[in-house]
Amino acid sequence: MHFKKVNAPFSEEQVASLREFQECGVLPGYTCQHCGSMLLPIKIGLSCPEHGVTQSWAVGFTTNGSWCDHAIDMLELIEELEKDDL
Repeated sequence: MHFKKVNAPFSEEQVASLREFQECGVLPGYTCQHCGSMLLPIKIGLSCPEHGVTQSWAVGFTTNGSWCDHAIDMLELIEELEKDDL
């Protein structure tokens, strides 16, 4: 897994990966420190339109699509845990 920071500007592919990551709902996304709203991925960073705050970095695995594998792992783990609770 790639935990290093990736700094903006983000490529179109990175913005797309970040957007999908933010929308996946399985792993916690990037949020505004002021209002808790999800940050919007754009070329210059992750932005909160309400506060004008832009985070200029993201964790590498959220920018390259590999987060998807972890989301699938999390869903499988949740399924197993739910079976154990029956």
